[in-house]
Amino acid sequence: MSTRALREGTDGTLLERLAEAGFLASECGMHARAEEMLSDLVAARPEIAASSAVLAIVRARSGQLERAIDELREFVDGRSDADIATAVLGMLMVQAGRAEAATFLRQVIERDGDSRAVGIANACLALVEGEESAVREHGDSDEFSRHMNLRP
Repeated sequence: MSTRALREGTDGTLLERLAEAGFLASECGMHARAEEMLSDLVAARPEIAASSAVLAIVRARSGQLERAIDELREFVDGRSDADIATAVLGMLMVQAGRAEAATFLRQVIERDGDSRAVGIANACLALVEGEESAVREHGDSDEFSRHMNLRP
């Protein structure tokens, strides 16, 4: 698919599938290819929060955790419509050991707009707060488990 087709209104479901393909490529160890795919998607449709979130996860998996945090922080700055990106930002900050992670995670929980994002935020906040039972409760979801798998 061309960048032009992506820019000119490709169906949202297709864009989600492209982001998922990039995510799966990363899970299979094809980090460079995944990053290339997702970078193209983000360049063509920069307003789509999920694409930026997945690109950040892929970058973190390939050893670029600080870059991923910086770029995602820039993306979510001032946006209230990017719960999944904000939750992933909080998750990456947890991975990096940053205390400010809780602030981003609480924002997602308080907005309560995207159930996937809220699940990730609750589980990550539980990690920050050391609540093992809550981690088990929220961490049972496939969404949480897949996102927390940041090993390169």
